[in-house]
Amino acid sequence: MQPARGEDPIFKPWALAAPFLWVTLPAMAITAALAVMFEAIPGLRGGLGNVVYSFVWPFALLSPADSFGQEAGFWDPLGMKMLIAEMLRAGRDAMPAFRGELGSFSIGFNFREGGWHLETFPWEGVRWTPALVLPRLAWFAGAGVLAALAAIPFDRFSGETPSLRRGAKAARAPARSDSASTGHGGEPAAVTGVAWSALAPVTRGFSGATLALAELRLLTRRTSRWWWLTWAAIQIPAALAPADIAPRFAAMGWIWPVFRWSELGARDRVNGTAGLLDSSPHPIGRQFRAAWAAGAFLALLAGAGFGVRSWLSGNFAAVAGWIAGAAFVPALALALGTLSRGRKTFEILFVVLWYVGPLNGVPIADFTGASGGAATPVFAIGALAALGVAAWTRRARIRSG
Repeated sequence: MQPARGEDPIFKPWALAAPFLWVTLPAMAITAALAVMFEAIPGLRGGLGNVVYSFVWPFALLSPADSFGQEAGFWDPLGMKMLIAEMLRAGRDAMPAFRGELGSFSIGFNFREGGWHLETFPWEGVRWTPALVLPRLAWFAGAGVLAALAAIPFDRFSGETPSLRRGAKAARAPARSDSASTGHGGEPAAVTGVAWSALAPVTRGFSGATLALAELRLLTRRTSRWWWLTWAAIQIPAALAPADIAPRFAAMGWIWPVFRWSELGARDRVNGTAGLLDSSPHPIGRQFRAAWAAGAFLALLAGAGFGVRSWLSGNFAAVAGWIAGAAFVPALALALGTLSRGRKTFEILFVVLWYVGPLNGVPIADFTGASGGAATPVFAIGALAALGVAAWTRRARIRSG
């Protein structure tokens, strides 16, 4: 890029490499060490760890004790404070009237009516002094300490884990012979008076509602009364709190069932029932539709407090957003779970979307309807697209065997 744009004919390898060495490498090391530690701790190696990391790590990065405009200090895992402090210093050197304070910079997308009219200034880069380099080396060393601490709970190669012991116990259990179902040599024995070819398919008593109810029971089978009490504790203020803070409670209601939705597209792979479901009658038209319906019902419950409040107040745009979001979330879970054959992809992407949209009130990314339903068409179309992707992926898997 430098010779192509012609901004500077002088090539300075150290000036280009130093930020990667002192800023990027320690940040990568600490992130990798945390990933190893989370994977080694049983309670954090699953979906809970994904959500905890998504919340704790960014807040730890963006909540330093001192101001961005002052010296970087130690609590700067990504080196962001140090870089901003150096840029503010260069700005003050170039423009004496410039006052670099905490509110004098911003990160991310910023919109302003009439556009921004900004003045640029030359910056020669960071002055790499020992006071700046030593904290970066400390973070790199701290990553090694975290990785070493992760070895304490790590038990993957220490013999039999509880799951392996259960599997070994089941394997050692003697097989029982059932004279009514097996004959000599383990072959199926004939049942007196019944011809196998005469058995008709089971059609009576089956309906889409029955299957959807079964899917809903699977989604909520591990839900304790405390889960439901917490859900109610979120929905009540979402329905009754003042209008300026009610959307925040509505957002909390939608993050609560994230581990339930993440099962939708991955349950068959995780539990080893993919072959059974794929060989069932109409595995896409029936099972997918029932799974989506169960997830959509759970999503309606997730936003029930604010949704009912909007309905009673006549805010039907928010109600439409609530319904579109309830259709979109389980469809996204089905699509990502079917594509990735696991739960983690949905859990990570959903938390990111939830943080940007419902929690921070960005209308185009708010699938709860709390921002006025501005993105209702986006999520309605997104729900259809996600269902199409999930169905196509499932059909391709069935055809490939």
